[in-house]
Amino acid sequence: MGGGAEGFAGAVLAIVSFATASLAIVTFAMASLAIASFVMTSLAMVFSAGFFIAAGLAVYDGCNGPPMLNSASMERPSALDLAADCKAAVIVTAAGESAMPDGTEGRVKNATTMIEAAMEKGIAANDIYLDPLVFPVAVDPEYGRDCLNAIRQIRERFGPEIHITGGISNASFGVPGRKFINEAFLRLAVEAGGDSGIMDPVQNDPAAALAPIAPGAPSQGVAMAMEVVLGQDKDCAAYIKAWRKKVIR
Repeated sequence: MGGGAEGFAGAVLAIVSFATASLAIVTFAMASLAIASFVMTSLAMVFSAGFFIAAGLAVYDGCNGPPMLNSASMERPSALDLAADCKAAVIVTAAGESAMPDGTEGRVKNATTMIEAAMEKGIAANDIYLDPLVFPVAVDPEYGRDCLNAIRQIRERFGPEIHITGGISNASFGVPGRKFINEAFLRLAVEAGGDSGIMDPVQNDPAAALAPIAPGAPSQGVAMAMEVVLGQDKDCAAYIKAWRKKVIR
């Protein structure tokens, strides 16, 4: 399954934090069971410490399909063993061993390392979700293009079977009218080869965001947001001005 609206995948993400480790493990496992009982999608386990994820995976009975582990990286490659043992889908990130990637090249290099490592563990290509790391476009005009170019290159390198995801709303940190930036980035990511996303479906309905744009052009808000994502609106100046004047809402 390659890019496109028809391939868009979603997951319920639950993060639980507690002061005492032993209590936290038990509570995380209980929370995993509780969440699985009232949602209809696969459960995604999100935690920086592997033993928390292991506790959740141990009690999850697969009632909503295979679980998803979020995430494995060059800094935490052992998470791949856990995913393989539990036959879970896994999000692998383009983060380096000790730092975030620099530009497109760094993302592609790190992503390639992690995807190949996952495959070597016996994880099927269609159970691998690559997170190329979405950074706030307001911080650096290159951030949006770097990520989109990485998505394009990774899709070309690994073909249609792997999934390409990412924290869509990360792109809009620090910018007003975040829903427009989110939709713009989502549309551009899918166009580049992405087929899934980690996002708030209340703020941005994936089905609506991925629906064909009506003849003519996208809404003014989304059109201006696309210029921000592509680094064509320096310092987001035109976009922010339009927001302040209530031209886009």
